[in-house]
Amino acid sequence: MSPKALDLIEIALVTLTGYACHLYYNLIGHIASLRGVDAGPHLLTAVDRAIPYMPFWVNFYQLAYFMPGVVLALVFARIGLDVPAVRRILVAFLSLLFAHYGLYLAVPASAAAVRLPDAALGAGTLGGLVRYQYALATIWCAWPSLHVSACWFFFRLLATHYRRLRWIYLGWFVGMVVGTAAIKIHYVLDAATGLVLGECAFRFVLAPLTRRNALARRSGSQPRRILVHLAVLVFLLAFLRAGMRMSGYRGPLYTIGFSSPTRT
Repeated sequence: MSPKALDLIEIALVTLTGYACHLYYNLIGHIASLRGVDAGPHLLTAVDRAIPYMPFWVNFYQLAYFMPGVVLALVFARIGLDVPAVRRILVAFLSLLFAHYGLYLAVPASAAAVRLPDAALGAGTLGGLVRYQYALATIWCAWPSLHVSACWFFFRLLATHYRRLRWIYLGWFVGMVVGTAAIKIHYVLDAATGLVLGECAFRFVLAPLTRRNALARRSGSQPRRILVHLAVLVFLLAFLRAGMRMSGYRGPLYTIGFSSPTRT
């Protein structure tokens, strides 16, 4: 197999590893709910109460599931088969994701205090889309907003490589942040904290790693590294299944296509 083909396989496995870790989101929320405490009501402010329900903004919010993948495709097209650069992106993203998971478990917070009852969501396409968003993700893991932090992190990544496209993305991002409050799926403090975390992951993790050209060393043969990546990926998926079984979680994974309602 050619070196380029091996680089492509390694990049694909590194990317899938990040996605596999992301699949733990709803499980983490379920485990957090088992603690029996909820900081969510303490996050509700007068600002949250003053913002009216505006289902139009779900059009921006729902795109947050796809934008990181779009950004990665664009960045990969620009940097080529740069395996160390992809590793640095993964490490920075995982630092952000694990910071979220740690906060979700340390300070369980549900969005129950801000979400609307089903009857208040309205009929028609927009109301149905809001219902879908409510069903897709756990009501827990409210603070901080992973939508906001991850999408800001990927905005910063995009802006590094595409100066003009960043303005289009930024326009969508502002609409998505408005959507977190307008469709009553997050508290305002969730979005604010998420923005800070996303900036920290880029500024204090990815940027220093890039300046030092970190993770450029290739220890061992590439086929062996690929096997290690594959083993890690299999382990993550197997452990996810085991974690669901041990915790009693029966809800959907945090991924498009699994939309069964979940409240824990």
